[in-house]
Amino acid sequence: MNLILIGPVKLMYVAAVFLLLDLVGIGSGDGVAHEAHIGGALFGIIASLQLRKGIDPAMGLMNALDRIGSRFSRSKGPRLKVAKHADAKRPAPRTPQQDKQARVDAILDKISRSGYDSLSKDEKDFLFRASGR
Repeated sequence: MNLILIGPVKLMYVAAVFLLLDLVGIGSGDGVAHEAHIGGALFGIIASLQLRKGIDPAMGLMNALDRIGSRFSRSKGPRLKVAKHADAKRPAPRTPQQDKQARVDAILDKISRSGYDSLSKDEKDFLFRASGR
């Protein structure tokens, strides 16, 4: 974090200074504001230590909120899930007839764009042989 007069400082040190200021200000008569900040800081420290271990302390709360929210949901059916099938990855192999039809379509598109005279001799022969069947 870049501080104006100090320069780059790790966020951990900034949080430590604010925690120290809250500890000093506990008896100043501001109500429970300092105690609330200290509680939040302690929760943050504990949560970060748990996350390093691979435990997410907020997941229990999130799951409970999901269960409560699902009771008020308009949809009564199960949630939709995306299913990936192995067959969907590869398109079906093309047959020689489909390849010929694709080439005829490409030639006809070329004719519609730039006229019959724009075809090469090979394309004209291919189109003549395809139309003879």
